[in-house]
Amino acid sequence: MTRVRATAVGAALLVALSLAGAADAQIRTRNTELVGHFATPRGFNGDVWVHGDTAYMGGYGVPGICPVYGVRAIDVSDPTRPTRLSAFARFRGTTSEDVWVGAVETPSFRGDLAAVGIQARCGHRPFRGLALYDVTRPANPVL
Repeated sequence: MTRVRATAVGAALLVALSLAGAADAQIRTRNTELVGHFATPRGFNGDVWVHGDTAYMGGYGVPGICPVYGVRAIDVSDPTRPTRLSAFARFRGTTSEDVWVGAVETPSFRGDLAAVGIQARCGHRPFRGLALYDVTRPANPVL
């Protein structure tokens, strides 16, 4: 399987699983083949962004129900066995549903950068903004 196809399959898999939320849920899709499963808590899964062999899944909440999952980095190099590498952007009382990851090269930084939208949806703190993480090594993200 080519890297591009593996990445696309990983992204489709994660999106389908985000919507389904459970291994025993019936996934109804067209032109899509389920090739693997990554267990996520039911609901509260946000955007999915795939960069290289890693998928990044955000998390959200609503007032009164706000699990702080942050962004989960998931290895999708083998789409039949997606594996959690790390979780980051976990700030109490906030959500981190909007995620972008890409290669960045500036005079002061060269590597893979995750930009995460932090929203104060849960009412615990008046904190919101943009969190930037070095995810050159997705298993060890650095704020």
